[in-house]
Amino acid sequence: MQKPKVDPDLAYGLNFTPEDLAANRDGYMTKKQRVYLGNQRSLWMSAIVLAVIACPILSTYAIWNGIQIHDSTSSRVGIIALICVVTGGFAIYAATRRRIYNADVYKGNVSMTEGSIVLDVDSGGRRVEYYVGIGNRNYRISKSAFLAFKNHNEYRLYYAPNSRIVLSAEPMVRIE
Repeated sequence: MQKPKVDPDLAYGLNFTPEDLAANRDGYMTKKQRVYLGNQRSLWMSAIVLAVIACPILSTYAIWNGIQIHDSTSSRVGIIALICVVTGGFAIYAATRRRIYNADVYKGNVSMTEGSIVLDVDSGGRRVEYYVGIGNRNYRISKSAFLAFKNHNEYRLYYAPNSRIVLSAEPMVRIE
């Protein structure tokens, strides 16, 4: 089957160029795609730093507040322990997410899947999230990418294997 040209709507929605698609077809990321994933990794590093800074600040506030209201030491110890557990748990989660992005950035590999897609919208939380699914896997995508796909058509998706970020896509048959 002859490879189709780059679909401009998909390219806009997923923010990829013909060069990105060509590299993804060959199984690797472009520098631009690595920079994007590196920025995502940096956000998770910022979250780790925030959690590490928040723990002593919140603990100090808990002690100061306890002194002002003449609260018991055991009550303050419990509150400080809770603060440490919550911020520590968040830091561990953020470190795990950062490690996932690290693996994608350093290896630079691209995985591919193809088949009939199923589009899905999840509006159960505070924000609406858009997904494209192939087989038993779902990938979160932007609204503009969601609108570029045609439900139940055949596509080839190129994605970062660990973070499962869709990097580019192409229809497997021409869509008129």
